[in-house]
Amino acid sequence: MKEDWVEAFRGTNLPRVHLAKTVLEDSGIKAVILNQQDSAYISFGDIILYVSKDDLLKAKRLLENF
Repeated sequence: MKEDWVEAFRGTNLPRVHLAKTVLEDSGIKAVILNQQDSAYISFGDIILYVSKDDLLKAKRLLENF
């Protein structure tokens, strides 16, 4: 991951993280999902949504009540 990308959201439910990504992208914020869940045991690991440093505050505000 490039240094100018930071974590904006973290979860274990892939559809929920995709929905958060859609919320951000609909507001003009580019987002990237990094799935670190174990392929055999999905209860291990997280799914992380990254945005650029410049968009972090706006992204946090949009996802505040998510």
